[in-house]
Amino acid sequence: MSLRPIVLTGLLFVLLGLVAGCSAPQVQQKRYFWPPFSPEPKIEYIKFIQADADVLKIAMSRTQELIFGRQRPTPLFTSPFDVYSDGRGKIYVSEPSQAFVHLIDFNLGTIDRLKAKSAGRTLELRSPTGISGAADGTIYVVDSHADSIFLFGADGRQKGEWKLKGIDRPVNLAVDEARERIFVVAPDLHKVFVLSKKDGTVLSSFGGRGVGPGEFNFPLDLDVDQDGNLYVLDAMNARVQMFSPEGEFVRMFGERGTALGSFQIPKGIAVDREGHVYVTDSMSNRFVVFDRDGTYLLTIG
Repeated sequence: MSLRPIVLTGLLFVLLGLVAGCSAPQVQQKRYFWPPFSPEPKIEYIKFIQADADVLKIAMSRTQELIFGRQRPTPLFTSPFDVYSDGRGKIYVSEPSQAFVHLIDFNLGTIDRLKAKSAGRTLELRSPTGISGAADGTIYVVDSHADSIFLFGADGRQKGEWKLKGIDRPVNLAVDEARERIFVVAPDLHKVFVLSKKDGTVLSSFGGRGVGPGEFNFPLDLDVDQDGNLYVLDAMNARVQMFSPEGEFVRMFGERGTALGSFQIPKGIAVDREGHVYVTDSMSNRFVVFDRDGTYLLTIG
């Protein structure tokens, strides 16, 4: 066997290395930290909720297991649409296909459902989708098939119902406590409606189908920050639009794609107390985090 080909190959690799060393310096790839250079993380995975055993505090003793056998956990969710936390240990999860809303109380370790009543009889919600809440404990649930908003107390029992005249197939809502307003998004109409928080009266609306500022293409979700700014998830345009408390367009951010800071099929949006914007991307099984200026911060998932 001749060593000449091997020696020549080795020399070739050495020469390529020298040439690469003399080439122009490579551009350093940007690194992302959130919060920037903070030793303390702000997002921590705690647990997942999938079955009743993840919530219920009642456990069988060893003797009961021997007599009755170990019980299998019962799955909780079929096709959950929206989730809302009251910040005091209760989580609400809507199930449009099952026509009810879960009420999960981690303090008590219980699982219940919101109960709608009319004329003394219990009603089934038709297609509950969006959920939000107020500081007084009131829970608001949009029913997209009934074209209504149902109001519930902290005990899970119905307090009232607002029929949304002229709003076809509403999907989600957000509560503006300081200005006594509720924003409702209607994807099929490509609009956002502004309601009175006192009685559900429609005060105004804005939007329309398009790609320009203030126009939407099937908006699916929305939220309000501490300053009253409104963030609308413009789903089919794959972007977020931000509006001032007065309803004026401020900015938009996000785009369709797989790169950092982009979405494929965005479905939900939320804003925390510090102004961070979270957008869920259902196709990529992740959520993307921005600051209030629309600067990309982090992808989780």
